[in-house]
Amino acid sequence: MAGIIKKVKVMQNDGTFTDYIPLGADAVNIKTEDGMSVENKIKKKPYYFNTVADMKVATYLKAGDIVITLGYYKANDGGSGLYKIKTLTNDDIIDEKFIISINDNTLIAELIVINEIVNVKQIGAKGDGINNDTSYIQSALNKKYEIFVPNGTYLVSSLTLKSGNKLIGESWYSSIIKSINNNNENAIITTIDGAMRVQIMDIAIDGNRENNTNEIDGIHLYKTSSGNDTHSYIHNVRCYQCTGNGIHLSKQLETRINHCVCNNNSKNGIIHEGSDTTIEDCVCSSNYEIGILVTAGANRIINNKCFYNGFKPNTEYSERYSGFKIFSANNSIIGCHAQENAGHGFELVDANEITMNGCCADNNGLYLNENRQVIPLPIGTDPLYDGVNCNNVRRSYIECAGRNLHLTNGASQRYTLNLLTGGKNTFVVSSGNQLIDDINLGESTEISGISNGLRIQTPIDIDHRFLTVTSTLGTLTEDTDFPFKIKNENGFIHVYGAVKFENELLTSYNEIGIIKIINANDYNIENLNIPIVAYSSSPYSDPIGLINGRMATDGSIKIRNRGTNRGIKCVYMDFIYRPIKQNKI
Repeated sequence: MAGIIKKVKVMQNDGTFTDYIPLGADAVNIKTEDGMSVENKIKKKPYYFNTVADMKVATYLKAGDIVITLGYYKANDGGSGLYKIKTLTNDDIIDEKFIISINDNTLIAELIVINEIVNVKQIGAKGDGINNDTSYIQSALNKKYEIFVPNGTYLVSSLTLKSGNKLIGESWYSSIIKSINNNNENAIITTIDGAMRVQIMDIAIDGNRENNTNEIDGIHLYKTSSGNDTHSYIHNVRCYQCTGNGIHLSKQLETRINHCVCNNNSKNGIIHEGSDTTIEDCVCSSNYEIGILVTAGANRIINNKCFYNGFKPNTEYSERYSGFKIFSANNSIIGCHAQENAGHGFELVDANEITMNGCCADNNGLYLNENRQVIPLPIGTDPLYDGVNCNNVRRSYIECAGRNLHLTNGASQRYTLNLLTGGKNTFVVSSGNQLIDDINLGESTEISGISNGLRIQTPIDIDHRFLTVTSTLGTLTEDTDFPFKIKNENGFIHVYGAVKFENELLTSYNEIGIIKIINANDYNIENLNIPIVAYSSSPYSDPIGLINGRMATDGSIKIRNRGTNRGIKCVYMDFIYRPIKQNKI
């Protein structure tokens, strides 16, 4: 109301409001001493009505009058408005929102929009959580005003924003846009194709999952093709209980998401399928799939936290999702925290020039029951999960701290850092990991880094690979739960892990190529006798017994099954040796 009064005073002062007030039907007959009527003598002041309905039935209004309503449906309901009374023309479209018919329909009341901001309650939205407010809010968006959504719960089917639209609430805990049971939409708030400079701020999006069955995102900004930078902005927004994603950006460029919360959505918290975008200071929790998913490059993911994501109901252990999953090149992941997610903390896939520093992976690979309580890990259910899992990551810097514990109640973890394939990467791991290992180098090449103060370099010292095996054994594979690993521990080489045979180990003398010293001209190996534990299927099964192994100077391991053991299809070994540098003459 204060803004409306101020607007009237401005109009009076700048000359746009110079008419005189009609005090009623008899005012014209009341004369002053100089013979002028009161109507022409007194500076005009606006008419006041409690509601829009009261204004509509007034019989004494005429063109040029100014009206202030104290509310839309009732006084003080938040929908007070300032109107100018005009004669209806062919160009006027009566919508009972911005243009309202008056008495005999020859006059209209046109809403005067102050500072280009429309309060949705001024045009009829109720925000009572009962009535459908879609048409009222969409009418304002169609006019490209800045849209203000005051406290309340506004039921909508879907809202579509155009370039330049601003949708702003009071706060995400008081201004709520809630989805109606409408399964013909794909998002609660979306944009026309190619919309740019869209802003959504200080608002909550309630997906109303219990009453929607198809996949509906909370916010979906999209373009069908790459092109101009969109420069959209999502700030202080909460998206929850959506049957799809919380926030979904398709081919958005130079967009910014910050201070947002996406929780308890049926797919991902935030998914971004474009480039040059910043996702900052956001929290994604309890989403059924990934917390933050980025599928394109050149983005900045800064100071975000993802926890309790990836626990999809009614799937037992078959579908597991990570806290963060990042694809493509040139992405920066700074100061992020992945905690207690169902899968990996951070999952980096097919990416070059990744910068990841100041991050923490804490206690990922959890199992929760339907009441979201930690439950024991069923033996043999699936592989354990990593703090940072890197698959085909190259020329990257990866730094992560972690406390990835194997808890007694079944919360599980495998490595703080698991670098599966790649090359020329640098990593730093600072961890209190207590399960198996801080680092797994996999089959990566040219990697250097530090783990708990111990510098590791490979393949300058060591590497490992499978060599050709005899036809008696057939295919040789690593055990997924106990993959083969090599660590450089202050100059000593620690080798441990399990391998499986396609066929049963029957012969008394077999050679299995497992590790190999790089730079064979510089190093040799003392022949080592190795105790090896034999199993019928995997180290989860009961051991059959011990068999002998011997490591030759070329780095291959020869298995000796000279006893009566039968049914061997898996072996596990754990030994330490020190390579001896040759003195060249």
